[in-house]
Amino acid sequence: MENNNQLDKREDNFESRLVEKIKIDNLAPKPRWQFLLKDYAIWLSGALSLLMGAAAVAVMIYLVQYNDWDIIAHTRQSFTEYILLTLPYFWLAFLALFVFILNYNLRHTGRAYRYPWPVIAGVSVLASFLLGSLLYAAGWGSEIDDVLGARLPIYDQVINRHVIYWNHPEEGRLAGVVAEMSENGEITIIAPDGRQWQVTATSGPLSGYNFKAGDPIRVIGQQFETGRFQVQIMKPVRPGRAFMMSHPAGPGMNHPMRPLPPPPGF
Repeated sequence: MENNNQLDKREDNFESRLVEKIKIDNLAPKPRWQFLLKDYAIWLSGALSLLMGAAAVAVMIYLVQYNDWDIIAHTRQSFTEYILLTLPYFWLAFLALFVFILNYNLRHTGRAYRYPWPVIAGVSVLASFLLGSLLYAAGWGSEIDDVLGARLPIYDQVINRHVIYWNHPEEGRLAGVVAEMSENGEITIIAPDGRQWQVTATSGPLSGYNFKAGDPIRVIGQQFETGRFQVQIMKPVRPGRAFMMSHPAGPGMNHPMRPLPPPPGF
């Protein structure tokens, strides 16, 4: 009985001190709208993170689809080297960042904190890839790449280093925008670095594509003189085409950038 009385006194003392503390510090419960606003902000941030991650996935799918898998055998790199040189590192890091932000937000909403981090991370990545696939199917992958290519000077250095990979004529790879097409079968192209090249064309590479002034193209072949290149394979540029078309102008190219044709399948 004595123990019960002591316990009751301790509880009374605690309650008294608590009430006194509330009065002294003028404490009051936070309004409900503040909690709701915090929840809405977390959910909005999570939704934006999911959308940004999905956008990264859409661009990665676009880059991977047009990564020239069919001509690896004609390059001087092994398959592993080619993969390492052309991986979309920026977009992989971009996706990882927003998946992390999405996970952080999910763990601070509802009951998501009860689930292990790997489960939440897996769900976030899966959701990003599913939504990203839908965005790619809607054409967002090529649209985002074109907008960034046309407006960011560091596009080839950071966003899509595949452009730099193609600017190595000494290794048999050349890319640029068609400036002129002569009657004797030669094409003049302007590379992204501003250099002008005379490309000796053959009937084979040109027969499958009707190039014209202003088209961004890639060429595999051999440099045989300064400023001259012998064609083996010639293909249109997909990712990075807006970057090439918005860079140094040459003969016949001092005109506004033409509207970009959509990639096949859109």
